[in-house]
Amino acid sequence: MWVEVSMRNQHKFYAGGFYHQPSGNGVMQLGDLNKSLQYIKQKPRNNPNRTVILGGDFNLGDIDWENESVDPSSTKKSACDRLIQHLRDLHLSQLQKEPTRERRVLDLLCINKTSF
Repeated sequence: MWVEVSMRNQHKFYAGGFYHQPSGNGVMQLGDLNKSLQYIKQKPRNNPNRTVILGGDFNLGDIDWENESVDPSSTKKSACDRLIQHLRDLHLSQLQKEPTRERRVLDLLCINKTSF
């Protein structure tokens, strides 16, 4: 789900939320996420200063966010790799560094700017 907010000087702010079921098909759900990210990416072509924030419970805890790498023994390696690539495609940085559940980062907060 996405919300578009018009700010001063015709700048746009996009906020999105995502939930990945732990037992769900991660690759399929991330495909749906990617479709929505591509929509957000294409929508404001005339607004390069847009701000994009994406947050939610991604349930993909095998990612080392400091290095943007996936644990080689992960059973969800394909989904983790796809998530990293989708975030890179939209120039989103993952801000949540501390574990959110059982020493793993499952809940993410991603943004395309360092300040706004």
